[in-house]
Parts: sequence; structure tokens; C-alpha cells
Amino acid sequence: MFEKFTERAKHTMMLAQEEARKLGHEYVGTGMMLLGVVEEGGTASKILDGFGVTLDTTREEVMALIGRGSGHVRVEIPFSDNAQRVFEIARQEAERRSIKDVAVPHLLLGLLSVQDTMAIRVFDVMGVNFNDVKQRVLEELDKSYGART
Repeated sequence: MFEKFTERAKHTMMLAQEEARKLGHEYVGTGMMLLGVVEEGGTASKILDGFGVTLDTTREEVMALIGRGSGHVRVEIPFSDNAQRVFEIARQEAERRSIKDVAVPHLLLGLLSVQDTMAIRVFDVMGVNFNDVKQRVLEELDKSYGART
């Protein structure tokens, strides 16, 4: 599933899976993916930090919104349908820039593009305008990879 992801993006999704395990959930949703992006510590994490989105506050909000799961966690934790849509948007964004591998900022852009998700709800609760974050991510991608085609 992650063969077209950079090593950092793969690591970010492993962090998301670990967050799902910690919370006792049987799936990785967009809230856990957001936690993985924040925890990863790279460009996307720094962008979020600039908007006040830190690991501690994000984890608190995710916990408040979804709570703990049943605790019956499988070895392989699947990604939710919304998470799959995030992956598709991230792949499309990378392709628009003629980049072969999906990077963490592409994943963040995907999280910001799929509406009615836990990630968007976390931004709403935190008072963060996800469109402002999306614009900042696009600017950073333009600097790093050139403008989209």
C-alpha cells in the first residue's frame, strides 16, 4: 500500500497505526493520521506547529472526540475509507507535481482536502482555519517541488 510513499511518509503512517493501538481502535482514521503527521516532526509538522497544532493538544482533541476504542486491536490495523481518500488525494497531488513518491506534506494536504473527517473536526475544535493551513502547505510544496501543473 505504501510502496509509492517516501520513507518519512511510511514512518508517519506507522506512527498513525501506533496511535490507533494506543487508543484501542481497530482502524486508523484521519484523526490518527493527523497525530502521525504532527508527531513525525518534519515540514508538515512544523507548518501545523505554526498554527498552534501540537502533539499534546491534537491528542487531547482526538481523545475528546472519539474516545477510547474497544481495546481489541488486530495485528494489522486497516485504514478507514476516509483515510483511503486522503491517500488518493495525496497521490494525485504528488502526480500533479511530477513527483513519484508521496511525501508527508502531500498527506497533510489530503487530510485538509477530505471534508467531514475527524482531522477537520479537530481543526474546527482547535479554532484552526484548515484553509489557511492548506494554503501554507501548498506554498511549501511550491517552494520544494515547483508549482503544480
